[in-house]
Amino acid sequence: MKNRQHIKWGFLFFFLPVVLWLFLLIVLPHLELLRLSFSKANTGKFTLDNYLAFFQGAHLLAHLCTYCRIFDYCYLPGNGHFPPSLILYLEDSERANDRCTDDSHPGPFLGQ
Repeated sequence: MKNRQHIKWGFLFFFLPVVLWLFLLIVLPHLELLRLSFSKANTGKFTLDNYLAFFQGAHLLAHLCTYCRIFDYCYLPGNGHFPPSLILYLEDSERANDRCTDDSHPGPFLGQ
């Protein structure tokens, strides 16, 4: 008997729209933006002038300051609380372990 591959039509029916959606609405616009970033505005010829203008002059400092502000406003409030909360958690877990090993302190269940 020949070993023939069976096409799973249900998988293609549901998977093909997802792939088309991702390609047409995410991948294709990003490729177009990448192409436009390397082309001159009026002529459409390949150039690195856009990137050279970004890394020269006062624009670079302004962008770096903006990225630092984004880091300060977005990253630190969300993740800056981690070290203090970790310290408090470790201290509290040590106290909880001390309470659980103490025989004079009754446990949470009856008969302990």
